[in-house]
Amino acid sequence: MKRFLFLFSIFIFACLNCASRVADKIDFKQYYRGPIFTFSDIDLEKTPTKDDYPNTDVVCLLREGEFRMNMMLSTFSEHIIVKIIEESGKKYADVKIPFYEDWEILELRARTIKPNGDVVELNQENIFEVSNFEEYVLYADKKAKVFAFPAVGTGCILEYYYTLGYAAPYVPIWSFQDEMPVISARFVYDVPRNVGFKYITSSIPGYTIEKDILDTPFKNKARFILKNLPAINEEPLVSSIFDISSWILMTWASLETYFWGEISSGQESWTSIGQEYHRVLDSLLVPSEEIKEKVNELIVDCQNDEEKIKAIYKYIQNNFRYVAISIEGHRFMPNEPDKVLKNLYGDCKDLASLLITMLKAADITSYPVLIKTKDAGGFIVNFPAHNQINHVMIAIPLKYFEDDAAFQKVAIYGDDDFTSSDDYIIADPTAVTFPLGALHSKVYGQHAVLCAGNDSRLVQLPKDKYSNNASMCNIKISKQQDSYHGTIHLHLHGERAARLKYAIRNSNQEEIQEFILEYLNGYPFKTHLDTFKFIYDDLSDSEIILTIDFTKHGSFQKSGDQLFIPVMLNSIKEFKEVHACHDRQNNIEFPFPCLFNHKVRIVIPEGYKLNSLPGRESLQNEWCEYTLLAFASGDTITINRNVIIKKCLVPKEKFPELKQFAARVLDSNQKIIVFTEK
Repeated sequence: MKRFLFLFSIFIFACLNCASRVADKIDFKQYYRGPIFTFSDIDLEKTPTKDDYPNTDVVCLLREGEFRMNMMLSTFSEHIIVKIIEESGKKYADVKIPFYEDWEILELRARTIKPNGDVVELNQENIFEVSNFEEYVLYADKKAKVFAFPAVGTGCILEYYYTLGYAAPYVPIWSFQDEMPVISARFVYDVPRNVGFKYITSSIPGYTIEKDILDTPFKNKARFILKNLPAINEEPLVSSIFDISSWILMTWASLETYFWGEISSGQESWTSIGQEYHRVLDSLLVPSEEIKEKVNELIVDCQNDEEKIKAIYKYIQNNFRYVAISIEGHRFMPNEPDKVLKNLYGDCKDLASLLITMLKAADITSYPVLIKTKDAGGFIVNFPAHNQINHVMIAIPLKYFEDDAAFQKVAIYGDDDFTSSDDYIIADPTAVTFPLGALHSKVYGQHAVLCAGNDSRLVQLPKDKYSNNASMCNIKISKQQDSYHGTIHLHLHGERAARLKYAIRNSNQEEIQEFILEYLNGYPFKTHLDTFKFIYDDLSDSEIILTIDFTKHGSFQKSGDQLFIPVMLNSIKEFKEVHACHDRQNNIEFPFPCLFNHKVRIVIPEGYKLNSLPGRESLQNEWCEYTLLAFASGDTITINRNVIIKKCLVPKEKFPELKQFAARVLDSNQKIIVFTEK
């Protein structure tokens, strides 16, 4: 069955190696007390039908999970029952359960119940173990159990349960919802009394999570229940699935106290998390002779620390593949820098750690930065927990840089106004098409944990500005015989430039040409691509210029002695998506603030004179601005369009206002210029 929301978040930190050694020695089944779940008694006559759920092909009858812990074994169990409503729902018969090599699947059973009541149990021989990342040896410990339900058809019930066992406890983020309707969902924590824990829940509007807290002399036990939940409603322009669904998050104190002292809730703070991570990594990230040799080769011609930093940063950007394995899906501890250097790939923590180690070899101090990206949901400042983190970057002291102003977009400042001893710039070696001094939109404005020893603290990155992400487009069109020839000069900055450069970096010439044709075909006429060229220093530069020559065969629309040419030759994607929504259940969030400036110049066709131009248009609200101005000068018509997305987050209550704005913009773009034959 396809698992839509299932994150295994593990905070290993100081005790990871200890936990691994324990895992090697422990026979998990020795401490396992039998199945936490068993197959349910299901009355087929009382299960829902297509009449009950006309808009879905599958419905979840029960979704339940349970986390248990003792001092030798932690377990996570899940029990799922779904009914196939339509033939297309059979895709949920394929199940994948991720785990690590030092974990163990202690229990896994599945069965299919046919509409006539016949039961077909899954044969254990048909459960297979696979590597989730077999092409990347550094992550060979990430595995999965996979199976397919037997004898699946429309009207069948699919039921399975499993239990994962491991030595070092992880903190689950558990979702009550799925991509299908869920009739009943519940989650249970069952841990020893001395294991204090905190939890936080979130639920969609109109649904209240029932809580049943049992506090005994021996146990802390809590149960959370939700019923009759709708399928997760994925609307356009939503920042994160966690912002539109119901879930529960739990945390406790650090694993250091778990192994060497009594755990009590509330011990964690963002400062302690940062200090702990720095302490462990500082001793692990020691430059080897191979790393020192490579660094000396890179910085041999550098005149100062800033040049050394840029040389090392660019080397990692240009030569290493980023493997997008989030922290929830892997470990907090990075692979050894030597291994990463040899393999030329790594995930975020691997590349960040390699960069820290290489800078250390150049006598430059830097620190890890733990962050939660926007696409992973809102950062809960007052809930310090390792499993809020899903990405690692680095912080480099601002004192190493000659020109402070060039790095203000990525600078975080401390409390000392007179020195730069607690001021840093943030760098992300996984953002391969962003220069040093720029970041991906998913991290701008986010809270992060600076892991800088005694200076560890919660910080907030600078917010992105629309001027950082400008798209300047100049188009000139002129008629030549039976065709219209045009030239487009596209000058992109920031996020816009980085996205195009990423496409170039990962595409061959034919794929790039297809990409450009797709861009051109966003205009309301078919075109032939004549030539194109890119202008940029390298793929980590801050901007890129694209020049395109194209031909449109045939005429624009004619009627009698009049010729009609569109004012604007393409639409703003974000406004089209807003306008396409009939209603809105969630907040709207644009990907990033941005500026579009389009200037279109049309040479008046020979034998025609200007008849009419559209009037000036000027619109603005709290989030967006739009202006359109058309004028004639000599034999050329010029149309200027300027669009600004100033603020990204629009409350759902303001959707009607934003939709009206988008409608007026799209309507303005449909206006035409009219020429008349002389």
